[in-house]
Order: sequence, then C-alpha cells, then structure tokens
Amino acid sequence: MAIYKRGSKGIWYLNIMVNGVRVNKSTGTTNKKEAKHVEAMERQKLIAQEKMTPQEKAASMLLSEAIKQVYEGRWKHTKRPDCPMARSQMILSLIGDIPLHKIDDDAIALLKKKLAARDIETGTVNRYLAALKTIEVVAVFETG
Repeated sequence: MAIYKRGSKGIWYLNIMVNGVRVNKSTGTTNKKEAKHVEAMERQKLIAQEKMTPQEKAASMLLSEAIKQVYEGRWKHTKRPDCPMARSQMILSLIGDIPLHKIDDDAIALLKKKLAARDIETGTVNRYLAALKTIEVVAVFETG
C-alpha cells in the first residue's frame, strides 16, 4: 500500500519503505495522480540517500542538527558546556539554519561582519569560528 486516502477530507497519504527506512506522511493533495507523483519523488529521494556516504549525509545536515549532535557528543560533558553552546546558538541566529555544505567563505565573511557589527572583539570572534569549525568537523567526520 504505497498511497491511500485517510479521513473525510480526501487527502492522500503515502506509506513506503526503502531499504528498511519507512516514510509515512501526507502528500498534501486530493488528486490521486499528484499523490502518485509525490510518492515516486519520495521513493527516489530515499534511494538517493541510501547511496550517499556518511560524509555526504552529514554535509546535507542542517546547522541546528549538527549543533545538537556536537553538544551531545562533545560539549555536554565538559567543564563549561554552556559557552560553546551559547556561541553556536549565536552563530545559528546570525547565519541561519543552513545545510553544512553551504557554510563557505562567504558565509564565514558574513558571520565575521555581523559579529564585528556587535562590537565583539577579535579573540571572541575567533572563539565563535572555533566553535563553528568543531561543529563542521564533528558532524562531517564523526557521523556514521
């Protein structure tokens, strides 16, 4: 049963499983043809994700997810876990919740500019950049 109607509104839902990964969600449409298209696209997405290496999967991870992962794996059990977590939350608020692969030289230059606009000293800016580097390294190389 890949797609099915549920409830009185006539919305189509999909229920698919690819290589042990199950997806069960709304297609957001009442048209069966569109629902089948959504189901096919979701199936292709799952197949493409299965072929990705752990590094590729981590690179597509959002910054907020990476922060949570690094906090649980590295910062939680340190003497002062609140400092790097606060810095990473500030980074998140300044550059947004973007995928890790989109953090490039332009994003870092934007971050530096926004931190400088808040009159943050150079040494503190370097601490922010160190937190960002830790997030990227741990998420990309220690995932999977």
